[in-house]
Amino acid sequence: MGDPYLLNEALDQFECDLIFLRLTGVDFCCHYLKAIKGINAVKGISVIVLSDQESRQNEDGCLSSNADAFFSLPYNYSSLLRKAKIYATRSQTAKQQIKHFNSHYYEREREHVALDAHALVSTTDLFGRITYVNDSFCVTSGYSAHELIGHNHRLIRSGLHSTEFYQNMWLTISQGGVWKGEICNQRKDGSLYWVQSTITTFLDDQGKPYQYISVRTDITDKKESEKNLKKTIDILEKTNQAARIGSWEFCTKTQNLIWSKVTKEIHCVPENYNPNIAEAIEFYEEGDNRDRISSLFNRALEKGIGFDDEFLILTANGGECWARVIAISEFKGDECERVYGLFQDITDKKNTLLSLIHAKENAESANVAKSEFLSQMSHELRTPLNAILGFSQLLQGAKGLDQEEKDDVLEIIKAGKHLLELINEILDLSAVESGKLNLSFESISVDEVIKETINLLSPLIEKRNITIIYGSGALFYIKVDRVRFKQIILNLLSNAIKYNIEEGSVKITIQQAFDDQIKIEIEDSGVGIAEDKLHQLFKPFNRLGMDKKNIEGSGVGLALSKSLTVLMGGQIGVESTASKGSCFWLQFPQAHINRNHFKRLQEPHNPSLMDNDNLGASKKILYVEDNPANLKLVAHI
Repeated sequence: MGDPYLLNEALDQFECDLIFLRLTGVDFCCHYLKAIKGINAVKGISVIVLSDQESRQNEDGCLSSNADAFFSLPYNYSSLLRKAKIYATRSQTAKQQIKHFNSHYYEREREHVALDAHALVSTTDLFGRITYVNDSFCVTSGYSAHELIGHNHRLIRSGLHSTEFYQNMWLTISQGGVWKGEICNQRKDGSLYWVQSTITTFLDDQGKPYQYISVRTDITDKKESEKNLKKTIDILEKTNQAARIGSWEFCTKTQNLIWSKVTKEIHCVPENYNPNIAEAIEFYEEGDNRDRISSLFNRALEKGIGFDDEFLILTANGGECWARVIAISEFKGDECERVYGLFQDITDKKNTLLSLIHAKENAESANVAKSEFLSQMSHELRTPLNAILGFSQLLQGAKGLDQEEKDDVLEIIKAGKHLLELINEILDLSAVESGKLNLSFESISVDEVIKETINLLSPLIEKRNITIIYGSGALFYIKVDRVRFKQIILNLLSNAIKYNIEEGSVKITIQQAFDDQIKIEIEDSGVGIAEDKLHQLFKPFNRLGMDKKNIEGSGVGLALSKSLTVLMGGQIGVESTASKGSCFWLQFPQAHINRNHFKRLQEPHNPSLMDNDNLGASKKILYVEDNPANLKLVAHI
């Protein structure tokens, strides 16, 4: 085989442990041996040279050229066979070692690739000069390998760490130790990044350092998250401190109860105080509070049922505190591992709530007293008012009065009627507020009530020359108190006439709205109401300045109308534009009635009349009265 590299192809055909070479010529033999020893397939295989020349020079040359053995003519076959076995065995061992080494080398090579991909790696000499950096180091730092190699790591220092920090690091690695820690470095562009670094020392045969390798992991995101988490925790702690919210935790395995700082502050105990469950429960006021917390806590331990309740506790300094306690159970299988929750000081909230309750009770009591006072006063006012109106009406029909005297009497009657209207409305309003107003609900025709109201107000309509636009369309029924509903319509319609312009108009519409509701709208062409005054509209005795325009009114009608509407399950509202008029609306649920009931509603009212035969007969009236003025009035009538 003249070409030694053809041997590589031959060895691919079979597994070989020993090669015999028949060579001639010292020079050729040496060159051939050097060539085949460089072939990978020959590595680990023993080579025995068979020479046809017995020459010491030839043998020395071959052995110096990496031949394992040399035989020359005449061959000693027994010796040749013995050595062949020895070298074949040696070859097998060598090949196993080479295979093991290659495998180990491949694994280390893959580990190095993985390390390079994952970490920032650099090596330095004994003096701290950088001798190697991987690609990850360059990418993260922003420097090229050329800019880093030969320089010290001071090139990427951030200035965040102290001199003592680096001195301790070098003291550790210079003594052959391993240093671990977090370091903040600076990129080429000036931005900072954090790494988790491990620095290992390489020692020579005498145990002295000759090289350092540093493996780093970029933890910038982790540090940023820690920073944000710390900020969040700080905010949460400050918030809890301000809101007086603490935490607690009970571990069933260790039987340890842990209180947070705020929880200890609420109990007025020192920071090093660590109670057990029995001691913690003793803080609760003896009786219902203590029994309840014990029962709820045991239920959370045994059945995993949490709780959220309020308790009265007695603090370590002898004070009282209301606390809201929240508990959550955590189970693993059938066993409770821990119970934890929140502990909040709600003393201020509780005191505020109690104050509000007392204030509400006082307000309700005052309101009842006011309503009773108004009711009582109204009744007391009505008695003399009856005499004023009665005698005024008698005077109005008396003979011998001149025109001026008749006008004076008319003013008395007008003022009396206005006062009577005001008293009646105050009585109704006080009855609503005190809850003493009795309502009688029935299904009524909206159209019928509106027509009656228009008839009642016809003198006022004619006096102001107001056009009423109303066409009775479909018949709608609602279930309300007929008298009170008519009172509401009378209030709204009389306002639409009084506060209208001369020769204005009032439009009344009835329609079915959504959700089976009946909507009544009363729209006028009057002066309207400014938007900033609409919120004052339904307040008692507030006429929005109309009392200065010489228009009669008490300022109670709309407030009473709203109260009555709400009391009967309806809604009332207004839409208005200044100088363009107002539209008041009412909304009540529709009443569904059967045909027989409909017929009864349509039947004309037949008021019971006295027997015509007895109309001319003399009658006697029994009048019981404790007021002499009223008694005299009836006697005159």
